[in-house]
Amino acid sequence: MALLFQSNPDQWDLRGSIEPGEKVSWFVTRYLNFMRPSVLTLLWEAQGSKAPGVRGLYGWGVTLGEAMPDRQGRLRIPLQYVERWIAKSDADENVSDIEHIAAVPAQDILLLSSWQDHLLATMPIGTNFIVTPSQILELSESIVRPRFPDSEFPRAARMDSEGVPLVVENFSKQRLVEV
Repeated sequence: MALLFQSNPDQWDLRGSIEPGEKVSWFVTRYLNFMRPSVLTLLWEAQGSKAPGVRGLYGWGVTLGEAMPDRQGRLRIPLQYVERWIAKSDADENVSDIEHIAAVPAQDILLLSSWQDHLLATMPIGTNFIVTPSQILELSESIVRPRFPDSEFPRAARMDSEGVPLVVENFSKQRLVEV
Protein backbone atom coordinates (compact mmCIF):
# COMPACT_ATOMS: atom_id res chain seq x y z
CA MET A 1 0.00 0.00 0.00
CA ALA A 2 1.35 3.42 -0.95
CA LEU A 3 0.40 6.97 -0.05
CA LEU A 4 -0.30 10.01 -2.20
CA PHE A 5 0.32 13.42 -0.68
CA GLN A 6 -1.55 16.30 -2.29
CA SER A 7 -0.52 19.92 -2.15
CA ASN A 8 -2.85 22.80 -3.01
CA PRO A 9 -0.80 25.47 -4.82
CA ASP A 10 -3.05 28.18 -3.33
CA GLN A 11 -1.75 27.22 0.13
CA TRP A 12 1.65 25.59 -0.54
CA ASP A 13 3.06 24.96 -4.00
CA LEU A 14 5.18 21.82 -4.00
CA ARG A 15 6.66 22.53 -7.43
CA GLY A 16 9.34 24.76 -5.96
CA SER A 17 10.06 22.38 -3.11
CA ILE A 18 10.89 18.91 -4.43
CA GLU A 19 14.64 18.52 -4.21
CA PRO A 20 15.72 14.87 -4.42
CA GLY A 21 17.42 13.77 -1.20
CA GLU A 22 15.75 16.48 0.89
CA LYS A 23 14.01 15.45 4.11
CA VAL A 24 10.73 17.20 4.84
CA SER A 25 7.64 16.97 7.00
CA TRP A 26 4.20 16.62 5.34
CA PHE A 27 0.91 17.57 6.94
CA VAL A 28 -1.44 14.55 7.08
CA THR A 29 -5.07 14.23 8.09
CA ARG A 30 -6.30 10.71 7.38
CA TYR A 31 -5.26 7.09 6.80
CA LEU A 32 -3.02 7.36 9.84
CA ASN A 33 -2.91 3.57 10.24
CA PHE A 34 -0.85 3.51 6.98
CA MET A 35 1.56 6.20 8.19
CA ARG A 36 4.70 4.29 9.07
CA PRO A 37 8.34 4.25 7.94
CA SER A 38 9.40 2.94 4.50
CA VAL A 39 6.15 3.61 2.61
CA LEU A 40 6.21 4.61 -1.07
CA THR A 41 4.73 8.09 -1.46
CA LEU A 42 3.57 9.93 -4.58
CA LEU A 43 3.72 13.74 -4.70
CA TRP A 44 0.65 15.34 -6.30
CA GLU A 45 -0.19 18.98 -6.96
CA ALA A 46 -3.87 19.90 -6.95
CA GLN A 47 -5.16 22.46 -9.41
CA GLY A 48 -6.15 25.12 -6.90
CA SER A 49 -6.90 28.38 -8.70
CA LYS A 50 -3.93 27.77 -11.00
CA ALA A 51 -4.06 26.57 -14.60
CA PRO A 52 -5.23 22.95 -15.09
CA GLY A 53 -1.74 21.99 -16.30
CA VAL A 54 -0.34 22.00 -12.76
CA ARG A 55 -2.60 19.15 -11.55
CA GLY A 56 -0.77 15.84 -11.44
CA LEU A 57 2.36 14.01 -10.24
CA TYR A 58 5.74 15.63 -9.76
CA GLY A 59 7.73 12.83 -8.17
CA TRP A 60 7.94 10.37 -5.33
CA GLY A 61 9.54 9.73 -1.98
CA VAL A 62 9.65 7.41 1.00
CA THR A 63 8.30 7.99 4.52
CA LEU A 64 10.93 8.00 7.27
CA GLY A 65 8.80 7.57 10.37
CA GLU A 66 5.31 7.70 11.80
CA ALA A 67 2.98 10.69 11.90
CA MET A 68 3.63 12.88 14.93
CA PRO A 69 2.03 16.15 16.10
CA ASP A 70 3.91 19.38 15.41
CA ARG A 71 3.97 22.36 17.81
CA GLN A 72 0.47 23.38 16.74
CA GLY A 73 -0.84 19.85 17.24
CA ARG A 74 -1.15 19.10 13.49
CA LEU A 75 0.01 15.67 12.42
CA ARG A 76 3.07 15.51 10.16
CA ILE A 77 5.04 12.62 8.73
CA PRO A 78 8.74 12.74 7.85
CA LEU A 79 9.45 12.04 4.21
CA GLN A 80 12.48 12.02 1.96
CA TYR A 81 12.12 12.96 -1.70
CA VAL A 82 13.73 10.45 -4.06
CA GLU A 83 12.87 11.64 -7.57
CA ARG A 84 11.49 14.78 -9.19
CA TRP A 85 9.90 14.38 -12.60
CA ILE A 86 10.10 17.24 -15.08
CA ALA A 87 8.08 17.59 -18.27
CA LYS A 88 10.29 17.67 -21.35
CA SER A 89 8.79 20.98 -22.49
CA ASP A 90 9.73 22.62 -19.17
CA ALA A 91 13.25 21.17 -19.31
CA ASP A 92 13.74 22.24 -22.95
CA GLU A 93 12.60 25.78 -22.22
CA ASN A 94 14.50 25.98 -18.90
CA VAL A 95 11.30 26.89 -17.04
CA SER A 96 11.76 27.68 -13.33
CA ASP A 97 10.63 24.97 -10.90
CA ILE A 98 7.72 27.03 -9.58
CA GLU A 99 6.31 27.40 -13.12
CA HIS A 100 6.45 23.70 -14.09
CA ILE A 101 3.46 21.90 -15.48
CA ALA A 102 2.78 18.36 -14.28
CA ALA A 103 5.26 15.88 -15.74
CA VAL A 104 2.54 13.27 -15.28
CA PRO A 105 -0.75 15.15 -15.77
CA ALA A 106 -3.79 14.16 -13.71
CA GLN A 107 -5.85 13.30 -16.79
CA ASP A 108 -3.26 10.72 -17.91
CA ILE A 109 -3.38 8.97 -14.54
CA LEU A 110 -7.12 9.13 -14.02
CA LEU A 111 -7.68 7.44 -17.40
CA LEU A 112 -5.85 4.32 -16.20
CA SER A 113 -8.40 1.57 -15.49
CA SER A 114 -7.32 1.04 -11.85
CA TRP A 115 -7.46 4.79 -11.14
CA GLN A 116 -10.92 5.61 -12.50
CA ASP A 117 -12.61 5.06 -9.12
CA HIS A 118 -9.80 6.58 -7.04
CA LEU A 119 -10.83 9.42 -4.73
CA LEU A 120 -8.71 11.81 -6.81
CA ALA A 121 -11.17 11.17 -9.65
CA THR A 122 -14.36 11.20 -7.60
CA MET A 123 -13.65 13.56 -4.67
CA PRO A 124 -10.20 15.19 -4.95
CA ILE A 125 -10.35 16.97 -1.59
CA GLY A 126 -7.79 16.19 1.07
CA THR A 127 -4.11 16.16 1.90
CA ASN A 128 -3.40 12.47 1.59
CA PHE A 129 -4.81 9.39 -0.13
CA ILE A 130 -4.22 5.63 -0.25
CA VAL A 131 -2.91 4.07 -3.46
CA THR A 132 -3.26 0.31 -3.95
CA PRO A 133 -0.45 -1.92 -5.24
CA SER A 134 -2.36 -2.49 -8.50
CA GLN A 135 -2.69 1.28 -9.01
CA ILE A 136 1.02 1.78 -8.32
CA LEU A 137 1.99 -1.00 -10.73
CA GLU A 138 -0.30 0.26 -13.51
CA LEU A 139 1.04 3.80 -13.08
CA SER A 140 4.58 2.46 -13.13
CA GLU A 141 4.24 0.30 -16.24
CA SER A 142 1.82 2.41 -18.28
CA ILE A 143 3.18 5.89 -17.62
CA VAL A 144 6.39 6.17 -15.60
CA ARG A 145 8.53 3.51 -17.29
CA PRO A 146 7.82 4.77 -20.85
CA ARG A 147 8.28 8.47 -19.94
CA PHE A 148 11.18 8.14 -17.52
CA PRO A 149 13.22 5.08 -18.53
CA ASP A 150 15.94 5.83 -15.96
CA SER A 151 13.49 6.20 -13.08
CA GLU A 152 13.81 3.94 -10.08
CA PHE A 153 10.08 4.21 -9.46
CA PRO A 154 9.27 0.91 -11.27
CA ARG A 155 11.63 -0.92 -8.91
CA ALA A 156 10.08 0.85 -5.91
CA ALA A 157 6.58 -0.01 -7.23
CA ARG A 158 7.50 -3.67 -7.57
CA MET A 159 8.97 -3.73 -4.05
CA ASP A 160 5.83 -2.04 -2.72
CA SER A 161 3.59 -4.61 -4.41
CA GLU A 162 5.67 -7.39 -2.82
CA GLY A 163 5.36 -5.80 0.64
CA VAL A 164 9.08 -4.98 0.83
CA PRO A 165 9.76 -1.90 3.01
CA LEU A 166 11.52 0.84 1.06
CA VAL A 167 14.83 2.30 2.23
CA VAL A 168 15.81 5.61 0.63
CA GLU A 169 19.49 4.67 0.49
CA ASN A 170 18.62 1.84 -1.93
CA PHE A 171 17.65 4.40 -4.59
CA SER A 172 19.87 6.98 -6.23
CA LYS A 173 18.57 10.50 -5.83
CA GLN A 174 18.24 12.29 -9.15
CA ARG A 175 16.30 14.79 -11.19
CA LEU A 176 14.61 13.24 -14.16
CA VAL A 177 13.75 14.83 -17.46
CA GLU A 178 11.08 13.40 -19.73
CA VAL A 179 12.54 11.75 -22.81
